[in-house]
Amino acid sequence: MRLEKFIKSDKELYEQLVFNEKTMGMNLGRPFTEEEAEFFFQAVLEQNSEGTDLGFYKVFVGASDKEEYIGMGAITRNEEYEAPEIEYMLLPGFWNKGYGTELVEILLNMVKGTSSIVAITDPDNTYSRRILLKKGFESIKQYRNDDGEPAELFLLKRKLEVVTPTPEELWFRESLMADEETMSYNHAWGGTIPFPEDQWQDWYDYWIVNHENKRYYRYLKDESGFVGEIAYHYDPEYDGYVADVIIFSKFRGRGYGSKGLEILCNAAKENGITVLYDDIAIDNTAISMFLKQGFYEDYRTDEKIVLKKEL
Repeated sequence: MRLEKFIKSDKELYEQLVFNEKTMGMNLGRPFTEEEAEFFFQAVLEQNSEGTDLGFYKVFVGASDKEEYIGMGAITRNEEYEAPEIEYMLLPGFWNKGYGTELVEILLNMVKGTSSIVAITDPDNTYSRRILLKKGFESIKQYRNDDGEPAELFLLKRKLEVVTPTPEELWFRESLMADEETMSYNHAWGGTIPFPEDQWQDWYDYWIVNHENKRYYRYLKDESGFVGEIAYHYDPEYDGYVADVIIFSKFRGRGYGSKGLEILCNAAKENGITVLYDDIAIDNTAISMFLKQGFYEDYRTDEKIVLKKEL
């Protein structure tokens, strides 16, 4: 099986799916109109132009010289769950031949470094439901889509571990601090931060060994390895504890930031801390993540917003 993103010349292939009554009957509940097909195909092209794994893919099977187009697989962003959502549609002639299972496995592998994954199907689509349940998804809710058709939302949760790094593993923090995209949130205070190896032991002793109950530092890890860091420390400016959550840029958009912040708040509470703060650059989009986790704006300046949460 081979996946390749839709491009402008693939409109006819796209329309084979969205105008097919059986295929769309198990998706939207009806085929697209001409206007809908045009609108959504342009949205597909826009998403595919962004250069990430998110997007809409043509699916082919067979030997390279005899490939057949069988449908579409997609990875989009589910804003409600702040997680990737996998989708697929196959032409009816390729149903019940194992292609759905194979395609779901490929899509899951493409988002393997993700704590949660969403999938939505028709509750009457027993084949798709069976595939999702076998892959570890849980049915979360049934509802009606914008057209009033029944839909069922499934969620797959993957384990995100909290790890105390060893001194030798501080190579990851060095990489994190040196990555420009990761540290772009810190542009107001200089961006990337040097963390050479000759500083590791002193830093480790201060943050991990002799933390004095004023400092907490951990890595976040999934099945692919380290993905970010969570920390808090006492700051006399606030006479309180300041939170820190950094996810490596290549692992962002997968729900790790929200989950990491939730883990950090729980750890702080368990350690007897009653209030957490964070100061965030005024243009940092991570503000919304903190607000969703129960932080609120304490005050702001021209450069930063100070957020606060009672634990």
